[in-house]
Amino acid sequence: MTEVLGKSTSQDWRKLDPENTLYMELPSGRVIIELAPDFAPSHVANVKALAREKYFDGLSILRVQDNYVAQWGDPAGENPKAARKIQTAHRNLSPEFDRDLDTNLPFTALPDGDVYAPEVGWSKGFPVARDPRNGKMWLLHCYAMVGAGRDNPIESGGGTELYALIGHAPRHLDRNVTLLGRVVQGIELLSSLPRGTAALGFYEKPEQRIPIKSVRVAADLPENERTSLELLRTDTQLFTELIEARRNRREEWYHTQAGRIEIGNVPLPVRLAKPQPLVVEIWPGIPPDEIAGAIGPERNRPSPALDRTQVEVTNSTRLITAVTKPTISIYRPVKEKDTGTAVLIFPGGGYWNLYWEIEGEEVAEWLNSIGISGVILKYRVPRRPGEPEKEPASRPLQDAQRSLSLLRSKATEWGIQKIGVIGFSAGGHLAIASATEFENRKYAATDDVDKTSCRPDFAIPVYSGYLKAKDADTLAAGLHVPANTPPVFLVHGNDDIVSPPEGSTLLYLALKRAGVPAELHIYANTTHDFGVRRNDRSYSKWTEACAAWMHELGFIGK
Repeated sequence: MTEVLGKSTSQDWRKLDPENTLYMELPSGRVIIELAPDFAPSHVANVKALAREKYFDGLSILRVQDNYVAQWGDPAGENPKAARKIQTAHRNLSPEFDRDLDTNLPFTALPDGDVYAPEVGWSKGFPVARDPRNGKMWLLHCYAMVGAGRDNPIESGGGTELYALIGHAPRHLDRNVTLLGRVVQGIELLSSLPRGTAALGFYEKPEQRIPIKSVRVAADLPENERTSLELLRTDTQLFTELIEARRNRREEWYHTQAGRIEIGNVPLPVRLAKPQPLVVEIWPGIPPDEIAGAIGPERNRPSPALDRTQVEVTNSTRLITAVTKPTISIYRPVKEKDTGTAVLIFPGGGYWNLYWEIEGEEVAEWLNSIGISGVILKYRVPRRPGEPEKEPASRPLQDAQRSLSLLRSKATEWGIQKIGVIGFSAGGHLAIASATEFENRKYAATDDVDKTSCRPDFAIPVYSGYLKAKDADTLAAGLHVPANTPPVFLVHGNDDIVSPPEGSTLLYLALKRAGVPAELHIYANTTHDFGVRRNDRSYSKWTEACAAWMHELGFIGK
């Protein structure tokens, strides 16, 4: 499993939604529960309402039954006169034992059979069963799952009493109790509690009960009081590989491989979220050629739906647009791997948007993995009036040149020795413009930072646009290659119809004629927008070739 997780990248992980996360504070620490509104929306809403009215504060863990459950609630709950009052929530709800099967919910099927259900697998991080014949799906009683306790009437459980499974999966309870979430961190705080000695594991004496300090919805706490976790996504190729690695254990100790696995034996890795980047505004005031209030507010939005004839990554990713205050976000590698090299990252987006996730954050993560600081430039988009669609926008190059000078001016303070640029699509053009226009600063100097060189030490344009003239096999007007252009590593897909590869080919030939060290990698059967994502396609190995190139030219290493 360690080997599989070692190949993971940021897109293989997801962050907990604070609105659907509970923190239960015990004397021994914090138990973190992820709620499942897709499967038990009424119970999830009710439990959050109970938490928000502080219903659970001061109640107790009442029952710990060996190899079964830890249960918490009101010790006086059976006595209507003494039971804790409920303000806005409900004591009882209709059961949510199952729900209608929704094929739009992601589902990664377990390849092996199941005794209790026609199909089992994972959906949004939860173990799930599906029955296509009757059109139903439901959550499963696996280790660490959380359910709402009830009496014999099925409407008698609303979430005032909850339990977590601390033993072998009691699957006979499936569709007999409403499951509403799972413990993602802190299950050991429950499973290690003293076992109750009364019937069903209840504590016989009040002093044996474990007090609950509080239960809170994570969204209601300040960010500095939250536990920032990332969970392995269950809808990725990597998760499928993890399942296979657990079905056939290849560690040296194992003599026989099982070749199958139960749903309850598939681990769901959790890790602390990585540190947030240092974010620095690049301009001391209003950027050049900018009119305050003309664009905004800055916002995120999903990328448009495209097919494989246009792009390699067809799933939606996060874009940023309406940028008026350019920043650099600095992601540092771990100290022991830091090579002293930084690369300024230019996401693409046609100078209209920034493909921040696939061509920004994921690129920074790859760079960090090889000891390079990834510095994402949030340059100004969309195009301003006077910046026509068919031509490169002018303001992003101002932001790029300023960022390069800023990085150089802070090199000693930030431990940077070499600075490169990498860009994708329109950002690839910006990388080349930065590498060829460094002697022609596109704005009037604003302070001492602008006295520092804006020449990068190397450039990595990936499926770049705006390189070729529209009606001729020549470089675009305004693009020239001086002899002191830094080394360039070009990457393109042969079938790219968004930014055809001829532009990179013409640029390579121009670099060669100018005596500039350059490499060109064009991948067959490859379109646009592949970023740095890994898969079994040949184009996904371009990052390995690039790392070898940087090492060979001395850009990686102190």
